Amino acid sequence: MTINYHADGATKLLDWSTKPESYKNISEVDIFNSTTDIYGAAYSNGVAGLTDVGRLSGKQGYKVLDGYWKINKAGEQKYSDNIGFKKTENCAEYLGVLNELKKNDVTVDLYPIWEPLLNTITYDANGGTFSTTKTQQFYTGTPYKTPENSKSFSGTNTDDCKDLGYYNYTFGNKLTISTKIRFNFSDDTLPQKLQEFLKHLH
Repeated sequence: MTINYHADGATKLLDWSTKPESYKNISEVDIFNSTTDIYGAAYSNGVAGLTDVGRLSGKQGYKVLDGYWKINKAGEQKYSDNIGFKKTENCAEYLGVLNELKKNDVTVDLYPIWEPLLNTITYDANGGTFSTTKTQQFYTGTPYKTPENSKSFSGTNTDDCKDLGYYNYTFGNKLTISTKIRFNFSDDTLPQKLQEFLKHLH
């Protein structure tokens, strides 16, 4: 029985073998760990059970549901990583593939369960006048459409100014992560400080 552990968007894997603990970059990896066990033999991970899913992190806009895997990306049933197994068939039975394993070798693909983070959009009027709230919130996976410029500020949209580390943003576009948007108040300020995008919060 082969168990493949998929990163599914995770970019960091906690490495407990180092002191202090460090993170391994798995941003370019699909399967970050794989185990193979023979029917009738002692299960390789023993009392440790399935690989600890809580070691995964770094998926933009999400946090991992600690303690549980799912079979296949579209799976819904949760499988605990906190149950130990004496033999391979014990693990196979828990994962629901024992009958298949008795007939032939079987491969199980485990995926982390990701929970969406609550993102915050903060508006900086930069001298302008607000006509709506200064912040909005939304969960990852449900992109938030910012108000049109004329409905949110008495300022104007601006050009790009990448040399200052800022990036151009068009009002009405959708946002998918926590963000701070700073507006230029008048055309006279171009191309000074523009809309500022902050990295996701973790």
